[in-house]
Amino acid sequence: MSLLVEYSDSESDVDSESEQAACPKKMKFAEKTDKHPDPKRQQLPLPDSIVKLYDKEEKHEDDSSKHGGRIRTFSHEKGNWATLVFIPYEADNHLTDMVEELLLCLRPLEFNMMEEFHMSLSRTVTIRHHWIQSLIDSLQSKISTLSSFPCEMSKLKFYVNDEKTRSFLALEVASISKTLSKYVQVVDTCFKEFKLQTYYKNPSFHISLAWCVGDVISKISKEKTEELEKIWNTTCEESPELKYFYARKVNCKTGNRVFSFDVTDT
Repeated sequence: MSLLVEYSDSESDVDSESEQAACPKKMKFAEKTDKHPDPKRQQLPLPDSIVKLYDKEEKHEDDSSKHGGRIRTFSHEKGNWATLVFIPYEADNHLTDMVEELLLCLRPLEFNMMEEFHMSLSRTVTIRHHWIQSLIDSLQSKISTLSSFPCEMSKLKFYVNDEKTRSFLALEVASISKTLSKYVQVVDTCFKEFKLQTYYKNPSFHISLAWCVGDVISKISKEKTEELEKIWNTTCEESPELKYFYARKVNCKTGNRVFSFDVTDT
């Protein structure tokens, strides 16, 4: 933080003083004529092209229709970047085929497959642009000390975000060791350095498969849940390797940029 420098907005003042020093005669003439101003003289209007530049500040308007009906969990603010730390999961055709089958089962509820699959290690927070590189450096130095580990996806589970604006169908993840908790502690330590919100105290680790607008959990019957579990169990019988994956790296997505950190392979 000590590296941040505030620059004063004094460039225009310097230019103005330079012009006065370079044209002393011109300034004297201006002073002389200004002693007897013409009361009928009107100020010339600025060109429209200049007026429009300063007519109003640029505003960002969220249109949920462009994002499948999704609603922002926090308002957009210029200079703030949405940031999330997670373990990526590379899905194969067996998983995506299963998700398609799950979506059909959930109809008429309009669930949509996630664009990418991952296991979150942090909340989604906002950070000022000039802090990003410092946060990335901190994450990299600490995550490099962690070790890779195996994970098992145990069962299907529904989640709702804190704002109740979206519901998720996910696979709950059970770590064979307590390494996941160590991962979260490392990320929390880095976030605290920048006064960012830390992760949940007792997180339920999971990989989201699909999402739906609003809190729709109460609309999913017990019979429907049993059908979904049957699809998951059948898929695991046909492709048992689907239940397991190795955590070998951690990603941090901030805005539209993704930073990747390797952990020690064991």
